[in-house]
Amino acid sequence: MTEGILPKNSVVCDRWQIEEKIGKGGFGEVYRCKDCHTNKSVALKLVSKITANPGIHHLNNEAKALRAVQGKKFFTRYYSYRRVLLFDFLVMELLGLNLRELKKTYPNKKFSVDATLSMGRMMLKSVEWLHDAGYLHRDIKPSNFAIGVEERARRVYLIDFGLAKRYVYDSGELCSLRNKTSFKGTSRYASANVLHGKDPGRRDDLISLFYTLVELSSPKLPWKKISGHKELAIMKESYDHSTLIAGFPSTFLQFFEHLNLLDTLEKPDYGLLLSTLETCLRERALNTFDVETNDNIQETDYLSDHSSQTMSSETTITCEITSAYDKDFEVGIN
Repeated sequence: MTEGILPKNSVVCDRWQIEEKIGKGGFGEVYRCKDCHTNKSVALKLVSKITANPGIHHLNNEAKALRAVQGKKFFTRYYSYRRVLLFDFLVMELLGLNLRELKKTYPNKKFSVDATLSMGRMMLKSVEWLHDAGYLHRDIKPSNFAIGVEERARRVYLIDFGLAKRYVYDSGELCSLRNKTSFKGTSRYASANVLHGKDPGRRDDLISLFYTLVELSSPKLPWKKISGHKELAIMKESYDHSTLIAGFPSTFLQFFEHLNLLDTLEKPDYGLLLSTLETCLRERALNTFDVETNDNIQETDYLSDHSSQTMSSETTITCEITSAYDKDFEVGIN
C-alpha cells in the first residue's frame, strides 16, 4: 500500500511510531503503529483537517460509541482520541482482516454455512450490546466486522462506528422519529425502511445483519448491481426471502421474519434471534461448540488460521493539542 499522510517511522505525540499504512477510506487513513510506552502494536485511524472533511465528525462519533461499549466482548479496545493541529486521530486495538476480505481467501470465495452461523452468534451479540449502550450502528456489513489477532484470533469484532447514532436519550426515552432523513449506510445491506428515507431503528441494524450473514455464505446478494434506493427498496419488499437462505436450515428465515414484523421503535427479541441461530447450528449437527448465552458466547475455531493477516526518515510529530476528548486509558475485555 502507498505511503500515507504520516511517513514510516514518524512518531505521533511522542508515543505512537508509524509502521505502515494498512487502510484508506473516504475520510481518512489507518496505520499500524508501535506504542512506544507498551511496545505493543496498535491501530491509529487519522482524519486530516487540512481541508474541510466530514470525517472529523465521523471520527469523533466513533470515539464516543467505542468508549460506550468498552468492557464488552467483540469490540476493539479503545486507547486514545486526540485532536491536534493538522488532524484528529483515534488509537485502538489492532485487528485482523475484515470478513469481506477474509471471505475472499476461502474456497469459492465464501464461508461455509456452519462457519457463518457460528460467527453470526458473536456478531449478533455485538450489535445487541451496541444497542444496549444506546447506539445504532447504521452500517452493518461484512467489512465492518473483523477478526482478532493472537490470543483473540477466534473472536469476531464489530468495527467502524463513524455513522453510529444515539437512538435513546440519557433519560432512557427513545428519540422521536424524523419524517424524512438522508440515507446513511450501504444500500446493499440496508432495510427497505431505511432505503425509503425513514429513520432507522434497532430492527434495521439487525435486518442488515441478516443480509450480511446471507452474503457471507454465498457469492453475492441478488440485488448487488441495483443502485437506486427506491428500486432496491421495492425489490427487497417483494423478494421471497426464503430463496436467499439456500443451504441454511429453513429455521433461519425466522430471524428475518421476526424483524420484519417489528415497528421501528420496537425492541427486537435478541434472545429469540440468538436461539434461532443456535437451533440452526443444532439442525446442522454442528456439535463442536459449547453454545452459551450472554457474556459467555464462545468463539469459533474457523478463524484461527487467519489471525496473522492484520489489516493491513525519523520524524517527530508534536501533539499541539487543540482539545482532547479524554485522557488515555485502556480497558480490558473480559
